[in-house]
Amino acid sequence: MGATDQEDQLYWNRFRNGEEVAFSWLYQRYVRVLYSYGMKLNRDSDLVEDAIQDMFTDLWRTRSQLAEAQ
Repeated sequence: MGATDQEDQLYWNRFRNGEEVAFSWLYQRYVRVLYSYGMKLNRDSDLVEDAIQDMFTDLWRTRSQLAEAQ
């Protein structure tokens, strides 16, 4: 497992425990790739941005129910 994978797992597990800094780190790490992918599916940038925001809101709300990174 590479250092990046280990770092992702560390921040994911910290996020699951309610650490806002870890949540912010995950957002910053993945928002660009999610936006790029979303724009391939739908060219409406507002819709893509809203979908990403909704996804991260749902992740935060349900974080205690999410699986631990392995």
